[in-house]
Amino acid sequence: RDYLLPEANTIVVGEPAAGKSLLMLDWACCIAKGIDWQGRKVQQGAVIYLAGEGHFGLRRRLKAWSIQYGIDLSDCPFAISEQGARLAEADGTSLVDVMLAIDDFAADHGPPVLIVVDTLHRNLGAADENSAKDLAVYLQNLDRLRTRYGCAIATVHHTGHIDKQRGRGSSAIRGGVDIAYLVTAQGEGISQLSCAKMKDAPQPTPTAFKIVPITLPWPDDQGREETSVAIQPAEVKPAGKAGRH
Repeated sequence: RDYLLPEANTIVVGEPAAGKSLLMLDWACCIAKGIDWQGRKVQQGAVIYLAGEGHFGLRRRLKAWSIQYGIDLSDCPFAISEQGARLAEADGTSLVDVMLAIDDFAADHGPPVLIVVDTLHRNLGAADENSAKDLAVYLQNLDRLRTRYGCAIATVHHTGHIDKQRGRGSSAIRGGVDIAYLVTAQGEGISQLSCAKMKDAPQPTPTAFKIVPITLPWPDDQGREETSVAIQPAEVKPAGKAGRH
């Protein structure tokens, strides 16, 4: 509620290691299980996670989430792709493959209420994230998914190499979404989520979370303790005064 609006197209932008994918995974798990997120109500339903990379790490993070919340995820309507999609290809072949897979899953679990694309770059196929034309195709394909399933869609994206306040590549992506968020690292493992664009509702207030290590219940192949990470609520740091340099 207030952060992911029904049937809205959202983008979550952040630097590497700021926790943008962790935040999105937290949202996705809470929605799939119908668990309130930081005191905010959620619409429980099926979630599709189009993961373009880090599948081994995702499994570990899901286990860390289960430990953090004390909730078993094995019986919830949450599906993760085995590879990235090619959602910016104009011929639509990959989009049809994605739809068929989602239809198959929805037959048992109902249509998704949320589709996550993580990350934009890893789900473009051969397209160029610097091309406004290619990103227009990507947005059109997201609209086809959103219309078909009546769901919200959220894309995880990296910030630019120089400008850390906007997504990398063409600015067409921000112009074409309904909601845009920025995740920024604040130091000491704390990150802040702030809203940069909210098309049809009031902007939610900034919120913060801390990235915490979680011990996994299995050792590695040499018997050493393994860990992953999860997030927990944190206080928003007040904006500091600009100093003289």
